[in-house]
Amino acid sequence: MKIDEKKMNIFLSFIKFSIIFLLTSVVYSQDYETPSPLGPGKAPLQRELGFIVGVGPSWQSGAFNAICECPTFEGGGGLSFSLGALYQQDFSKFFQWGGIVYYSLLTNNAVTKHQEPVILEDKNGGSYPVMVQFQEELEQSFDFLFLAPFLNFTFADLFFLRLAGNFGFPLNSKVMHTKEIMQSKIRLNNGEVVDIKLEDGTSKRVIENAKLSNLTSPLVYFSPTVGVFFPVGLNTYIAGALQWNLPLTTVASRGENFKLNSWQVFIELSFALSKRKF
Repeated sequence: MKIDEKKMNIFLSFIKFSIIFLLTSVVYSQDYETPSPLGPGKAPLQRELGFIVGVGPSWQSGAFNAICECPTFEGGGGLSFSLGALYQQDFSKFFQWGGIVYYSLLTNNAVTKHQEPVILEDKNGGSYPVMVQFQEELEQSFDFLFLAPFLNFTFADLFFLRLAGNFGFPLNSKVMHTKEIMQSKIRLNNGEVVDIKLEDGTSKRVIENAKLSNLTSPLVYFSPTVGVFFPVGLNTYIAGALQWNLPLTTVASRGENFKLNSWQVFIELSFALSKRKF
């Protein structure tokens, strides 16, 4: 398998950014007092660093426009994958604030079928208008770096509800648009059966294969999450969560309210830097 050098550089930059984000969070989050003759001091709040990975379906709302005079693409769907780092800190035992920085891949595939009028010739050179069935397929992929500040609500030392604003910054994108004849032969009005081919003698051609320009930056989502968490060690926690990503902005200017929705199942592994004492 050939490694995409550009994507590898993007991934390495993401790892470096995540490390800086985590270290900065630790340095600037000290919020407890040591005991003194004037009092017992303030009990430390719980602070956690963690890593997340998520996967789930994505689906298109609105319409995406082709670069040719072709039908628009609607009702597409694909997959979403996320990998990132998390920091959170107590307001109290039941309320936390924090942030997540993560890389996310979103894909979208859509298909449209339609008929077009075509003029075909018989073996004697006569011309016959016929309707031919075509299929056009759209394949898209988007790489984003997301920053997600959030508020967390925990209850029963087991469940949590997280409300986050997700701000996505595009790293890369690709769009592939192909058009294919769905019939290999057709019968003319005179009864003759003829082959159907494109101008280059094939049945399929690429209309567009390029990077998608004019992406929205930042892409904004509202992302509620529900989950459960368990201690798996003295200072280690594992959580399973379900997150909905509800788009508040369009993905690109090419289209009519073109958005990508998704939900993801997340696994989170976190480590307590300090433990709550209340």
